[in-house]
Amino acid sequence: MVAIVIRIGLNILVVTPIVARILGPESFGLAAMAMTPFAFFLLFGDIGLSAALVRSHNPSKMLWSTAFWATGILGTCVLLIAIGTAGALSSFYHEPAVAPLARALGIAMLFQVMMTIPVAWLQREHQLHHVAIADILSVTLAAIVSITAALLGAGVWALILQHITLAGTKFTTIFFFAKLPLSMNFRWAEIAPMMGFSTRLTSSSLVSYFNTQTDTILVGRYLGTDAVGLYSRAYQLMQLPVQVIAHGMAFAAYPAMARVTHDREWLSALYLKLITAVSFMVFPMTFGLAVAAEPLILVLLGPKWIEIAPTFAVLTITGMTQSFVVNGTDLLMADNRTDRILRWAIIRLVVLVPAFALGVYLGSVLWLALFFSVASIVLLVPFQMEINRRAGLGHRQMLARLLPSFVAALGMAAGVYVLKLWFYGLGLPALVALPVLVLAGGALYLGLLRLGAPAFLRDILGMADHFRKSRAS
Repeated sequence: MVAIVIRIGLNILVVTPIVARILGPESFGLAAMAMTPFAFFLLFGDIGLSAALVRSHNPSKMLWSTAFWATGILGTCVLLIAIGTAGALSSFYHEPAVAPLARALGIAMLFQVMMTIPVAWLQREHQLHHVAIADILSVTLAAIVSITAALLGAGVWALILQHITLAGTKFTTIFFFAKLPLSMNFRWAEIAPMMGFSTRLTSSSLVSYFNTQTDTILVGRYLGTDAVGLYSRAYQLMQLPVQVIAHGMAFAAYPAMARVTHDREWLSALYLKLITAVSFMVFPMTFGLAVAAEPLILVLLGPKWIEIAPTFAVLTITGMTQSFVVNGTDLLMADNRTDRILRWAIIRLVVLVPAFALGVYLGSVLWLALFFSVASIVLLVPFQMEINRRAGLGHRQMLARLLPSFVAALGMAAGVYVLKLWFYGLGLPALVALPVLVLAGGALYLGLLRLGAPAFLRDILGMADHFRKSRAS
C-alpha cells in the first residue's frame, strides 16, 4: 500500500506537473491514442493464468514454468500484432504520428505480459514487499527518463519512453525477486485444467476493455487530439482513489479471500473489513478531489489545463463507484464466479457505451463525464446488492458500515468548499490554497467522525493497528 502511494504520488506530484507544462494537451492526446490498444492486447497476454495460479491449490513447479513460457509466447505475439496494426490505428484517428508511437509501445506490452506470472508468484507467497520495491524502482527510473526526455525536446516520445522504461524495469526487478522454478519444458496439460476459469476471466476482461476504453476512442475519433489529451488527464486524476486505495487493498486481500471461500463466515468478515477500510478512505478522497478540482488542476498541470477542472470534478464520482466495483469483482473472482464477472461486464457495456456516445454527440467531454458518472451510480446499486448477498451481508449491515464515512465526507466537502470560496475572495494563490484545503479537509473529516461516530472511528483505528502489527511480525 505504501509503495502504491509512493508510485502514484511520484507520478502525479512530480512527473505530471513537469511534463504537462512542457508538452501540453496535444502530446498527451497522441499518447492516449497510441495507448488505446495497449489494454486490449494485454487481455490476451496471460489469458487469466496469473489469477488462476494465485487461487490454485499447490501449483507444481512444472505448472509455474509452463505458465511463464506461455506468457512469453503470448507476449511476443502481442508485440508483433501491435507493430502490425499500428498503421490501421493511425488511419482510424487520422493522425499519422500515432503509428510509430503504437509500435514502440509494443515493447512495453511484451514486458507487461511477461511479468504477470512472476507477480502472481510473489502475490501467492505474500512477498508483497518485493512487488513494492519493484514498483518504486521502476516508477523512479521512468520518471527520470520521462522528465529528461521532455526537457531535451523529445515531445510525445517522453511519455512513450516513460511507459517502456516503467514496464522493462519492473519486469526485470520482479523476475529477479520471484525465483520462479523455471525449466526448459512446456506441458500444455499442466495449464489446461485452468482454461475454464481463465477463459471466462479473459472474456469478461475483453468486455470490460470496451467499457473503459470506448470513451477515449470516441473522444479521440470525433472530438480531436486536444480533447482526448484533456480528457485523458482528467481520467487519470480521477483514478487516484481507485489506484491508490481500491487496487492496492484488493491486491493484498485477493489471496486471503481465495483461501477462505469454503468458510462463508470468514469470507463475509474479511470482505466487510475490506469494504469498510476502502470506503473510509475513498469517500473523503472523492469528495475532496471534486471540491478542490480547480486549485488541484492549477497546481498539478498548470493554467492551460484549467478547462478540464469541471470534467474532472464530475468524473470523481465514477472513480468512487469503480473503487467498489474493483473489490466486489475480486470477491467474485476469489469465489470462482467468473461467469458473474462476465455478466456484469456485459451489462456495463450495454449501459455505458450509449452514455459515452450521447456525451460525444453533444460535443463535450463534460457531457460525457456527466453521463458516465450517472450510469456508473445506476450500475453500482444492483452490483453491490449481489456482492452483499454472495458475501452473506445484509444491506442494512453494509449501509451501517458505509454511512459514517459517507456523511462525514459530505460534511468535510461542504466545509472545504466554503473555505475555498473564502480563499478565492482573498486572492490566495492555488499553490498556497491547495495544501491548506487538504489539511483542513482531513482534520474536519476525522473530527466529524469522532463527534458523530466515535465507535466507527475506533474500529478503523483498531483495524489499522492490527494491520501494522501483522506487518511487523
